[in-house]
Amino acid sequence: MNLPSSNGLIYSSREVYDTVLTNHKIDLTTGFMSYFDNLEVALPPKFEQCHDLVCHITELLKNKTLIPEIHKLSFGEDDLRYLDSDAKATKVFAIFAYLTNAYIHTIDPEYRRIPPQLWMPYSYTGNLLGIREIYCLWAPIHGVAMVDREAPCSYDNTQLLYSFTGTPSEAYFFKANYLSTRSLIILIDMCYDLNNICYKYLNEESKEISFRDFTRADVHLINEYLNRLADIIEFSTGQMQLLFSKMDPFVFFDDMRFYFRGYSAYANEGGVQLGDNDDSKLKYVGPSSGQDPSVFLLKKMLGIEYPESMKQYEHELRSGFRKPHKDFVELVGNTSIMHRLKEFDETGESFEKCLANLRKYYQVHKALVIEFMEKPGIMKGQDISKMRGVGETPIEIIKNIKNFIE
Repeated sequence: MNLPSSNGLIYSSREVYDTVLTNHKIDLTTGFMSYFDNLEVALPPKFEQCHDLVCHITELLKNKTLIPEIHKLSFGEDDLRYLDSDAKATKVFAIFAYLTNAYIHTIDPEYRRIPPQLWMPYSYTGNLLGIREIYCLWAPIHGVAMVDREAPCSYDNTQLLYSFTGTPSEAYFFKANYLSTRSLIILIDMCYDLNNICYKYLNEESKEISFRDFTRADVHLINEYLNRLADIIEFSTGQMQLLFSKMDPFVFFDDMRFYFRGYSAYANEGGVQLGDNDDSKLKYVGPSSGQDPSVFLLKKMLGIEYPESMKQYEHELRSGFRKPHKDFVELVGNTSIMHRLKEFDETGESFEKCLANLRKYYQVHKALVIEFMEKPGIMKGQDISKMRGVGETPIEIIKNIKNFIE
């Protein structure tokens, strides 16, 4: 038995990230992504007109005619049904990523409302590609790209496409987040493969895995995967550790965090409004590494559950997920069995290495929260019990997240 197909769920997001964030042309005069034509696919005329709008965006911004042009756009589900391939959906997603990004940074910098003419096709195509709405917002806003796609993934091989504060601290922060997230997304694909290996040896009646029937080749492959998982978690942790020496705590606390923290709540307003639907407000946005969706899924697949004391937090966090991400989390919870590999003598050591590195990941994240949020907050006389992270998660919860994998 194999896990249900990942087509249309979160797995395709790795390809989308590569396409949207690393395969585009940059208009250095505006700092925005200029236009997307790396996917040569035929789109319906309405989308081609939208693509033309992107190509002329600089003039529209100069002439302040972007708002009326965007308000002329009209997309319904009948139009979007023409997107019958990931290639087409990716191109349209990229187009609307650009338009939304331009709108936010030039017209509505406080990010209170995205016009439904932009949000509907943007979130729809993102969902087709397995990107939940929160990720749709995050991907193009925190724009970092690889300089050389053939070279190793590293800080020096990345470039910040645009800046909110113009500070080195911001560049380090977003580059580190990009490298961390980019690597963690790959983990979910690897866990999916590990699950499929385990299902080969699952007794449908007893629901037990017959470890004694594992072939030597599969044992070798499982350990290879687990060790690679551990290495990627370690790499992601290393990217976060760099921030201690590269980032100014007060630049982060005073200037940077409000640019992404404000996307979700703006104090007590309960969430950013998406389009005209009152039910579309988001309570959590991330991209705090402590609640990154890929880390959330990784914990589930490694068999790590929230303790009873944090069940309310888990419920609120998951309530912020949008389809298909929420469906995928349920899928993982109901079908993932790879966590049983820790019970098998020949794979238990490699599995424990993954858990040990994940513990380190959360220890570093907790230390970052203390260094860049709690300490500056205390020095400025703020009430720590009321402080929240960039995703609106209370600081005390972020600090305690690591405890449930001890």
